[in-house]
Amino acid sequence: MIDLVEIVVGKNRFLVLQKVAEIIGGIKGNFERYDFSTKSPNFDFYNVLEAIQTISLFNQARLVFLHIEEDKDMKLIDVNELITVIENPGDVKVIIAMEKRIPQSHKLGKIIKKQAKLHELKVKDGFNKQRYLNKTLFDKQMKMTPQAQSEFLERIGEDYARMDSELEKLSLLDKEIELRDIEHMITQDINDHIFTISNALLNKDRNEAFRIYHSLLVQKNDPLNLGPLIATSLRSIYQVETLYYKGYTQQQIADRLQMSDKQVWVILNRQMGKVQNILEHLNHLSEIDQKSKLGEVDRFIAFEMFMLNIMH
Repeated sequence: MIDLVEIVVGKNRFLVLQKVAEIIGGIKGNFERYDFSTKSPNFDFYNVLEAIQTISLFNQARLVFLHIEEDKDMKLIDVNELITVIENPGDVKVIIAMEKRIPQSHKLGKIIKKQAKLHELKVKDGFNKQRYLNKTLFDKQMKMTPQAQSEFLERIGEDYARMDSELEKLSLLDKEIELRDIEHMITQDINDHIFTISNALLNKDRNEAFRIYHSLLVQKNDPLNLGPLIATSLRSIYQVETLYYKGYTQQQIADRLQMSDKQVWVILNRQMGKVQNILEHLNHLSEIDQKSKLGEVDRFIAFEMFMLNIMH
């Protein structure tokens, strides 16, 4: 029996959208797809209903995805109409993503339990790389020493697609993965480190930011080289957020900015609403670059003060 209505519940946007993509990827055949987000400037719930209820001109299967991005966005939803949809979606596949599970004390919660397939994502504190690695190793029946795991996560950074592909490669060794295997087979990418340190700065995670910073220094990276790279990363985050609030979809943002799908997903999940002072930060980096080259400031001290300032 095909579940026509599926509900995905979770606070972590990356994992929620990943689960939705997994569900959609498992649907066979061609279909018309309609995506709606409550964060779209032109969002209207009745457009969602129209997409569900309108008969396809070409008699083709249809899929409607409604992303209720925040719990407060439920005020934009006609709950009675939503209950009607869940009870009788017709021949349309409906996927709804939301932040919180609707309690069964509410009528909507009872209907979801009775009529829909519920996927409740349990991760509470954001996407955890170590947890994801542990799960993937278990699924692939692989073993990896703690030292190898630490180095592996350090080299992979925030690129979860790369994590999957590199683990696939390591699985061919058909043995417990050791530190020397990681050192020989997994290359380091400074872009991953830059993306991760930018993440940490905006999340005001001092320990993580300075851990990565010192790791970059050990690899002989100079603050004069790091500044422009971090400026580019911050600018990309700012561009993603700006386009998102203008109503662009994740795929449209990736295409327009020539970024990977996965990187855009991570930015949307972790950075929204955290780059209000982006121009000030970019100007500060430019000033550090100029003054350091003129010998007016110590580049190491200036860059570290910049990091502390952005996390203030």
